[in-house]
Amino acid sequence: AKRGSKVVATPRKRGDMDVLSHVPQPKGPPIANLDLTGWDYGDRRMNVLCTAWKEELQELKHAHFADNSLGDRGVESLLSSLQSVNTLDLAHNAFTPLAVDRLTQHASAGGFQHLQELDLSGNHFGDDALERLCGAISERVHAMRCLGLADTAIGLSKKAGRALGDMLRVTMSLEHLSVHWNRFTGASAYELLGGVY
Repeated sequence: AKRGSKVVATPRKRGDMDVLSHVPQPKGPPIANLDLTGWDYGDRRMNVLCTAWKEELQELKHAHFADNSLGDRGVESLLSSLQSVNTLDLAHNAFTPLAVDRLTQHASAGGFQHLQELDLSGNHFGDDALERLCGAISERVHAMRCLGLADTAIGLSKKAGRALGDMLRVTMSLEHLSVHWNRFTGASAYELLGGVY
């Protein structure tokens, strides 16, 4: 694969032994764009991919892993390989607040300095994990433009709205925030809107 090239794979059923057999094998410079949306990898297969392609993924800029049944371990495997990602799509997977905390730790350690787009939509991690993530984004992720949080079971408590509102006040680069299909009402919605106006 040439630098800046895009690898796009068509979803299909497969066993553990041929996880990589239908994905173009990287040769030469690292891959810049990788789209494995809908492959239903799961944690074990994601670990196989990240182990086999560890060096090639280090300069990955655009990573699309939506709809892959990734749990906490799968997210951790992926993060261990990413060093300079700009786009990270993890929407509609199966991870818990523990995975979001791992994302938070990665951000706090400076691992997302170049991150511009993050989509966590469709993963139900709730308000506590959101609060910690927003704090890390506010402090260490200064290039963020788009944040997808639709249908993530957030907004039930006032602190969710406050966390997002506080993040909006300091993350001036943010252009798009998706929070639809959540639970924002009353006090939580008021706190969120306080960061907009």
